[in-house]
Amino acid sequence: MEHGSMKGMSSNRLLLMGAIHLGIMYLLMYAMVNTLSNVIPNLNNFYMAGLMTSPMLALEAVLMGQMYTNKRVVRIILVVSLAAAVVFFSLIRAQTAVGDLEL
Repeated sequence: MEHGSMKGMSSNRLLLMGAIHLGIMYLLMYAMVNTLSNVIPNLNNFYMAGLMTSPMLALEAVLMGQMYTNKRVVRIILVVSLAAAVVFFSLIRAQTAVGDLEL
C-alpha cells in the first residue's frame, strides 16, 4: 500500500487479524458437531486453532510485510508467531492441561 500517496497500515491491524483468525479457527474446530448440545469446549481445540493461526500470521508477515509501517514490529510478530507454532504443537503432542482421565 505504499504506492503513490497511499500510506502503509499499522502493524496493529496484523495483530488484530491474527486474533480474529484465532477466534474463527477455534469456532471452526466445532464445524463437525451436529447439534449445539454436543459442543464441548476443549483446550486441545484452542491449541489446534493456535497452531493453525501461527503460520498463517507468519506467512502474512513475510508476504505482505511491505504493507505495514513498522518493520521492526512485523519482524517481532514473525518470530513470535513461529515460536507460538512450536509451542502449540508441543502442547498438542503433550496434551498439556487437557485433563483426560485414563480408564
